[in-house]
Amino acid sequence: MFQVGFEMIDTIAEAEGISMSSVSFKASFGKGYIGKVPVFLSKPQTFMNVSGESVGPMVSYYKIPLSQVLVIYDDLDLPFARLRLLPKGGHGGHNGMRSIIDHFKGSRDFPRLRIGIGRPPGKMDAANFVLRPFSKQEREEVRKLLFIYLASCYCNSSL
Repeated sequence: MFQVGFEMIDTIAEAEGISMSSVSFKASFGKGYIGKVPVFLSKPQTFMNVSGESVGPMVSYYKIPLSQVLVIYDDLDLPFARLRLLPKGGHGGHNGMRSIIDHFKGSRDFPRLRIGIGRPPGKMDAANFVLRPFSKQEREEVRKLLFIYLASCYCNSSL
């Protein structure tokens, strides 16, 4: 389930015909366009807790302004399939975000899209919950949500 951000990247790549076959900076990535806007999509291949080891050097090497970096990640504190887009902020206890902030030299001034996965049921360990695969129903619901989000982005960008 921790790959909900990867699901979003794959959805964008598929919709825009962007190949994700390049590998560098401990990540698989692809370059392309959404409309006329150049984009760089990346899926760190590190452990989530140290994703900054991939994201930080990549952003630095390509001289990408932090205001143009969108970090997409799962959030236990949001109900399942709820999205929250924030222009900046802290790590909120998310170790992957903590790592990225550390590799951005402490800067929190970059947008992030939090995708809710909800809390584990009963007494299930949070780590086990995050690492479990989506059920078929959850996968379909998330893919539908991602397509709706992308469609709204496309509509808003053409205004």
